[in-house]
Amino acid sequence: MTAAGLKSGPGGALRGTVRAPGDKSISHRSMILGALATGTTTVEGLLEGDDVLATARAMQAFGARIEREGVGRWRIEGQGGFSEPTDVIDSAMPAPGFA
Repeated sequence: MTAAGLKSGPGGALRGTVRAPGDKSISHRSMILGALATGTTTVEGLLEGDDVLATARAMQAFGARIEREGVGRWRIEGQGGFSEPTDVIDSAMPAPGFA
C-alpha cells in the first residue's frame, strides 16, 4: 500500500472583501467619541444592541445629533463637547430618529 500525498504549487493573489461583525465595545466608543468630536462622524457596522442604543440616547441628551441611516450605519453630529442635559438621562426612553 502506498501513502497518498498532496502537492501544492504557488497560487494567485487572494482577493475579496471581509466585513467583520459589529463589536459592542467599539460601538459604544464610536458613539461617545463621535458625540465629543466637532462635525460629522459616520459609523458603519455598528452593533445595534439595546445597550449601544441606550448610549446613543444618552449622547443625544448631551447635545449630539444622531441619525440612523440604515442597518449598522449611523451619522453623529458632534458639537465639540457635551452640553448639560435638560433632564435626568434615562436611557430607557426612546429618542427621535431611532428605536
